[in-house]
Amino acid sequence: MAENNMKEFIEGLGPKRVRLVPGSAYPSHMKVEVFDFPKGEDARDEAGEKIIRRRCEIDVEYGDEDILPLIREGRDEEAILQHYLDWMNDVVKVLISSEWEAESGLREVVEVLKAKIAEKTAQ
Repeated sequence: MAENNMKEFIEGLGPKRVRLVPGSAYPSHMKVEVFDFPKGEDARDEAGEKIIRRRCEIDVEYGDEDILPLIREGRDEEAILQHYLDWMNDVVKVLISSEWEAESGLREVVEVLKAKIAEKTAQ
């Protein structure tokens, strides 16, 4: 019974809110840091800054060897972007041991991915 209560409690918390911080977009990859809010999204330190913690970093690779096989499979730009978003979701979920949703930063990552995917599909 206690195990069921704990499971219900954890599921009731919902996905962990994270901040994605994309690094420089290189020709074939971009590093993305993932931060969370260990004391809650609204917690602030004495200086009024949000209290955040770096959880992990992922390397999003979008070189020819990454995107061209997806194009050869017949995927369009939207399907390739969805492939990357699903991959990011799965990798971050494993690394932080939680379902997650981006508080910020996802739009910037998507913009870089869209541009790189468009470059490759135009070749």
